[in-house]
Amino acid sequence: MALPAPPRSLVSNAAWNVLGTVVSIALAFLLAPLLIQRLGIEQWGLLLLVWSVSGVLGLSNFGMGEATLRYVARYHAEGDVAGVNRVLGASLTFYLLVCMSIVCGLWIAAPVVARWVVGAGADPRTFEMPLRLTGVLFMAGMFVNAYRAIPMALNRYDIASVAGSMLGIFRAIGLLALAVAGAGVTVLVAWEVSVAVVSVGVHMRLARRLVPGLRLWPSMSISSIREIIGYSIYSFLTHVFLVAYRESGKLILGARVGPAGVAYLGTPDSVTYRLHAVVVSGVETLVPRFSTRAAETSTLPLLAVSTWAACLAAAALYMPLAVVMPDFLRLWIDAEFARQSGEVGRLLTVGLLGAVTFAPIATLFRGIGQPGYVTITMALAGGIVLSGSLVLVPKYGVVGVGYAYALATVAWLGALAVGWIRMYGSKAWRSLLRSAGLPLFAALLVGVAGLAARRWLQDEPGWLQLGAFGLALSGLGGMIAVGLDLILGGDASPSRLLLRRVRASRRLAWLTRHTGAREP
Repeated sequence: MALPAPPRSLVSNAAWNVLGTVVSIALAFLLAPLLIQRLGIEQWGLLLLVWSVSGVLGLSNFGMGEATLRYVARYHAEGDVAGVNRVLGASLTFYLLVCMSIVCGLWIAAPVVARWVVGAGADPRTFEMPLRLTGVLFMAGMFVNAYRAIPMALNRYDIASVAGSMLGIFRAIGLLALAVAGAGVTVLVAWEVSVAVVSVGVHMRLARRLVPGLRLWPSMSISSIREIIGYSIYSFLTHVFLVAYRESGKLILGARVGPAGVAYLGTPDSVTYRLHAVVVSGVETLVPRFSTRAAETSTLPLLAVSTWAACLAAAALYMPLAVVMPDFLRLWIDAEFARQSGEVGRLLTVGLLGAVTFAPIATLFRGIGQPGYVTITMALAGGIVLSGSLVLVPKYGVVGVGYAYALATVAWLGALAVGWIRMYGSKAWRSLLRSAGLPLFAALLVGVAGLAARRWLQDEPGWLQLGAFGLALSGLGGMIAVGLDLILGGDASPSRLLLRRVRASRRLAWLTRHTGAREP
């Protein structure tokens, strides 16, 4: 079977990248209420803890994944298949050694780790076997990521997205069927291990089809190990702090409150972070991942547009979701769950406003070979969430983690400002305000207006009314952000640049003919 023709533009890659995340969101939306109903809050919390432990184990990647992607892309662009084989083989050898150590260590230490992770509210023995299986699940996932780096390095996001989506659907169907049959967390994790093993085989086959002559097995190359580690140290440290940012709140809740607290935090977190992944997967592909130092000055217009697009999403998507989050959880799960989880879900969404604005410039800094700046920023954000959760959870419970995420916004926005001025000088502050300040101000207006309108409505809306209310807020946020940019942004405003691209696009010519799109 022949592979499809490759996408021909950054926009096409961005669209394919977004598609995979949209499918993931849809699956999570369908699965979560059904699994909560079948498993109960405690068992659902244990399953979320399994996924959190798997995320923490990702630290043992040591940043090799991003470094592998970088050097595979480089050697393939040079036509050096031997170089691709050296890098991939060295990465697989490293993964094999690390994963075998983790699997053996978890199998022996599972009782001790289970008592620490589960803490109050559940019997640690129910978590021992899922914890052991988590090590095997993590090992399979590491090898999947290694082979998945091949289509991503070749800018074949279409293949990576379609394969990931199909396997995700397969996984979701199995989880649902097993839950309906009355299976517990151990059986569900065993099913995920099986799907992960199948995924390894699928991605091996795809990698070989894309790069004929590719060696798919571990092999040792000291020079490649040195080459990868030279880049991966910053990627590893970044991942350490990302895990602190993403998982520390759940683990602290598990130890202090129990699995139920993890369920009340993790369920809205899965919604907000998947939406965040959709937006980031789109805007990151608009910024070159493998730039050169000489290209820095030419990237300012592209960075401005991608940052504006990210902040536009904050106004049109993030803030409306924050406003409707309690009602969404009430309809999606039930009223009691929304009462326990609605406020923290709202705070989690607001906390990601800063993270999305930083995503484009983070991609740029990695591309020009300065990942240390991203590492420092992630250290600040992760440290705020970790320390904030430790301080606030004893007093505020689940909502304390939400407060910690909201506080981390200061780190993201501050790093964006410092990085922008560092790249383009003090005179670039006008472009920063145009690209980030105006749409974030629009997001603030939408949040205030949305909360006021929701209090005035008072009645509990159904799906139709909530959808209409959310769409109205989304449209309002988009119109305010675009309007402010057109009025105050000047000739170089991102919205004007976008309109020029639309008018010049042959693929969108039908749109300009039927809408009469004009540049203001």
